[in-house]
Amino acid sequence: KFAKALNDFGLADLAFVANQAKRRLEFLDGLYDLTRNAETLESQMHEALAQNLWVFGPQYSIMASNVTLKKIVEDYVGKYYEKEDAKHRPDLLLSGGPDGSRLLIEFKRPSITVDRKAEAQAKEYADTLGNELNISMKIFVVGGKVDDGMRQEYMNSNIEFHSYADIIAQARTNLEWLLKELRG
Repeated sequence: KFAKALNDFGLADLAFVANQAKRRLEFLDGLYDLTRNAETLESQMHEALAQNLWVFGPQYSIMASNVTLKKIVEDYVGKYYEKEDAKHRPDLLLSGGPDGSRLLIEFKRPSITVDRKAEAQAKEYADTLGNELNISMKIFVVGGKVDDGMRQEYMNSNIEFHSYADIIAQARTNLEWLLKELRG
């Protein structure tokens, strides 16, 4: 009876995973539509992705922006970008994993190409937040496109550049593979 119960649980769990994968594909459709809108802001992308870090890869699916990390980012942004600089406020997400790893994401508008200028900004934010928290972190800079003039040999292993289209396409590939495997 116990073995049958475990088998039934496994079947139900697989059905749940398949259903979740299908819902995530629908989410990606909506996210793609959001990136195609020229009026979409960084804050809207942040809001859509803050609780959906699985889009960046399965290794990020268990990361979360807890209250402490969120408050530290809000305090930093409020302190350095007041009044006249308010329109230049960064849209940052700092998330943590159960292993103590940290991920800082600098969101840019889907209409923006991320380049060395965006890299310098993100590194400055990481320096300040890293010093405040006494931690190191991986950095993602995400925008509409990645400047293809940036040479790979000058890239730092702690910083990655992503276009929304690329992360959506990779997430879709992962989900479609999962569904294919589940169908067996």
